Amino acid sequence: MFSCLRKRFGRGNVDCGETRVKESGLSSQSNDGQRQHFWGMLNAGRETSSPGTELREKQAKKEKERLIKELQLITEERNDLRDRLRFLTERSMKNRYESLQMLLFHSWVCKVTFILSY
Repeated sequence: MFSCLRKRFGRGNVDCGETRVKESGLSSQSNDGQRQHFWGMLNAGRETSSPGTELREKQAKKEKERLIKELQLITEERNDLRDRLRFLTERSMKNRYESLQMLLFHSWVCKVTFILSY
């Protein structure tokens, strides 16, 4: 079957070798074809990233660092506000407890004096 196809397309028993033109800029080491699995060849012929891509990556990295710093500042501010709220709440609870104690003590004193007055 292949012999019929070779005759039709004009390729007899001639050793033609490689007919495609090798792309410039690709290293022969990265595309040597000696990998055993096809998935090893997926990234073999890729060139390095372009300068535009590198610039975008640098900008993305700077933006990421800026956002991380902003998040840290916001988290620190939140923690400070939480501590203030906790302090005020505890102080308020302490004042309530002390005023309740004073009220109970006062009512006890009144009861005792009432009982003693009989």
